[in-house]
Amino acid sequence: MTGRRALTIAAAVAVAGLGCGDRRPPLAPPGSTAGATGPEPVDGGPDAGPGAEPAAAPRLAPHAGAIAAVVLDHDATAALSNDLRGGVRLWPTLDGTREPAVVPATGAVALDLARTGDGFVVGAIDASGAPHLYRLDARGGLRGSTDIPAVPQGVGLVALGADAWLLVRADQSIELYDRGGRRRAVTARDGTRVAAVRAEAADRAVIIISQRSGTTAAAAAITLTVAGDELTWGTPVPLPIAPDAPVELALSPDGKRLAYLSTPALVAAAAGGPAAVRPAGGLELRLFEAAPVPQLPPGVVVVVDRATGADVTPAALRALQLNGARRLGFTDAATLMACATDGNAWSSGLAADATPTTPALPFQALPAIGPGLVVAPLGGQLQVVDGAGAQRHLGYQVLRPVDASLAPAGDRLAVVDPRGRIVIGAVDGGGPTVVAQVDDAVAAVFVDDDAVVAMTDSELVLVGARDGAVRGRATVPASVPPLRWNPRTRRLAGHQRSKGQWATRLTGAGFAPVRTLNDGAIAGWLVDADDDDAPAMVASDGATRWVYRGRDLDTPLTRAALKAITRRPLPGSFRDVTSSGAEVRYDGELRWYPTLDAADGVDLGAAEPMRVAAAPGTGRLLVVDTDGVAQAFEADGRVAWALMLGVQARALTASADGRRAAVVTEAGVVVVEVATGAVLARRCGWDFGLWPDLPADSTLDGPSVCE
Repeated sequence: MTGRRALTIAAAVAVAGLGCGDRRPPLAPPGSTAGATGPEPVDGGPDAGPGAEPAAAPRLAPHAGAIAAVVLDHDATAALSNDLRGGVRLWPTLDGTREPAVVPATGAVALDLARTGDGFVVGAIDASGAPHLYRLDARGGLRGSTDIPAVPQGVGLVALGADAWLLVRADQSIELYDRGGRRRAVTARDGTRVAAVRAEAADRAVIIISQRSGTTAAAAAITLTVAGDELTWGTPVPLPIAPDAPVELALSPDGKRLAYLSTPALVAAAAGGPAAVRPAGGLELRLFEAAPVPQLPPGVVVVVDRATGADVTPAALRALQLNGARRLGFTDAATLMACATDGNAWSSGLAADATPTTPALPFQALPAIGPGLVVAPLGGQLQVVDGAGAQRHLGYQVLRPVDASLAPAGDRLAVVDPRGRIVIGAVDGGGPTVVAQVDDAVAAVFVDDDAVVAMTDSELVLVGARDGAVRGRATVPASVPPLRWNPRTRRLAGHQRSKGQWATRLTGAGFAPVRTLNDGAIAGWLVDADDDDAPAMVASDGATRWVYRGRDLDTPLTRAALKAITRRPLPGSFRDVTSSGAEVRYDGELRWYPTLDAADGVDLGAAEPMRVAAAPGTGRLLVVDTDGVAQAFEADGRVAWALMLGVQARALTASADGRRAAVVTEAGVVVVEVATGAVLARRCGWDFGLWPDLPADSTLDGPSVCE
């Protein structure tokens, strides 16, 4: 993407396929729009105006691989990025206020972007040469798409504006399309090839045309103007020095200059002063000796005055041989920047006595350069550099949730991030988001609609779910997750490091006294208790299990009383206990037992469980296995539904009404409807923004749950 927007992507398709496609139909003369009808596109429905096409909810997701290319819209306020896995993302803003959205343009080899009044249009060409147009709303939600016929192959797609797209075909024809995929015009110039296209305004583009004959080469810049459904060629301006191929073209914001990359050999050939010739097609071009050059020769910048065609390259800039230079762009009307594939960059004014500088702009792939802005890939993030040289990093600060909990009605979700923030918001994404700061929080549970309890290594913290305010605290022994909660008994329980369990109860006044049970247990589960003599908690040391009554948890438990509790051998190697007292055991086979001491259980198959939870009031058991498959089982063992998550679960929880469940994974949180298994929400990247320092980049471990 030269400058703000250009025909090429990565090394690309700067209509570089000089030799791709051999279809040569009769070409229309300059200015003609013959053939403006033609094959009808396969359309998802054109965007006929605001509200005409409802948009799907945007799929907000980070890149799953390192970003390889970036392109900016005309105003340099939005961007497209393409990663090494083929994923494409739309960044609706570059100020950190909106997360990138997935664009279904997998494997794109050319991309461009244009704003509409209330959204965006994205153009892409896939690896087969098939062009596509995608219409999205302001958040990145897909409104519709169009597949443009792919014969002959598309080799470049450039947006002049939302409703004017230039498609360059392998046969060197240029077609004009609107956002709905209707072909409005077609034109071509006989005897020359399209070497590069650069959008200049909503109604015109600058095109580099080239011609080779034996050992000679020629090139010129020419304007192509759009007027309604007509394409009109301007007067070609011969270039004083032949450009290197693929051509890297940049235009100054005021339109007075263009710049491109050449090579030392081509500069030397131009110094010989060849005479002008008139090749086939009637274009007067200058022919230069096309001397053999080594692979990837040093780049030499050429700046041309568009009005006169004169070479106005500053002497010091001309003297530079830029190793690996592949990207040019004007940061303002009087400053040109060049970037190389090895991460080096050069900046130069355009005055005759200008001295080039080498700004420190670390990047891992070629950037996009716009007015007052450079946007460069850096892993899965974008580095944004303003005209003053200030660098900011656009991306995700945290992607790995620590824990999550659903409100009793399943309509809100609380997520703990690694920085001790409890982020609380509606599952459907609407309404305000509340952030409660609880340093070192490792777990959290909704205890009612208005409150969440967070657990740290040594403390319970009661916070308001609607305002984030701290309402109470209680000291607990050094603890590790999970934090257990039973809404029926209003008890909380946790695990001491190496010593056993602790338990407390939530009262109207806050937390009841914390009871430490130095019982050597490594796991514990709270169960429903109807009275003080009913089972309230089941504990296990890995070999045996025992049951505490309600009174055991509400009063100090003596050592003698603790020893008197009956312990029974565990019949299975894995166990989970639901709030109703049902047991799940695994010993090569997964079985579900209706009570703690039941001899017979329901066979649930051989999948090894990773996390287990019951959905209260539904009779269903939720299981996520070690392969990242979530399943809901009926009481008779039948599978109600299954969902492939693709990542392992760190936690699994259901809302108190049993309607919804949340699965916490390494890559985010997935909220599902228990009745159907439908995914209601996906949460990834809890802290997206524009950062002064490089954020922790955990986006390159594979596709996130938001893919």
